[in-house]
Amino acid sequence: MEKAVDAFADASQTDGEGTDEEKAKKAADATREAMKDLRDAVRDEHDMHRAKSIAGFRNFNDAEESSFDKKAHLKTLREAHDEYEARNVKLLDEFEEKCTKTAAERDEHIDWLAGKLEESQRAHKKAIIKSAKVMCKAAFGEEEQADEKVLEILKTFLSPYVPEQMQNAVFMKVGAASPLPRKKNWARPIN
Repeated sequence: MEKAVDAFADASQTDGEGTDEEKAKKAADATREAMKDLRDAVRDEHDMHRAKSIAGFRNFNDAEESSFDKKAHLKTLREAHDEYEARNVKLLDEFEEKCTKTAAERDEHIDWLAGKLEESQRAHKKAIIKSAKVMCKAAFGEEEQADEKVLEILKTFLSPYVPEQMQNAVFMKVGAASPLPRKKNWARPIN
C-alpha cells in the first residue's frame, strides 16, 4: 500500500501554466484520477491478501488428521478481512474529503493517510496471527510446560546472552521444546 500512496502523491501533483482557475481545475482532475487509482490499488491489495491468507488457512492440516474443523477459523479470518477492508475504505473516504476541502495541505494529508494505513495493517496482522494461534491450539492442543530443572539450567547458561526483558519468555519456549525427559528424576547419575 505504501507504493500506492506514493503513486497517488506523484500523480496528484500538478505543475502547469495558466490562470489560477485553470491550475485549480487541473489539480482537482488530477487528484480525482489519482484517488480512483489509489482506491483500485488498495482494493487489489485487499483481494490478493485475502486470497493468500485464506488459501494458507485452507491448506492447514494437523499432523494427526483428527476431526479438526477449519470452518469456524476460516469464518473468523474472513470477518477479520472484512473489518480490515472496511477500516481502510473509511480511511480513504476521510482522506478524499480532506484533500477536496484543503488541497493546499496535500502533503500533510498524504502523510496522515500513510500513517493510518500502516496502523491499520499492524492491527490486521495482529488479528490474523491471533487467529492462526487459536487454530493451531485447537488442532494441536496446548504446549507442554518446561520442567523446572530445564529452566534452571537455561537460566544459568543463557542469561548472559539473552536480554533481560526476554529471558522468561525465551526460557519457557526453549524449555518446552527441549527433548529432555520431563520426569522429576531425569538428572540422576548413570551407573
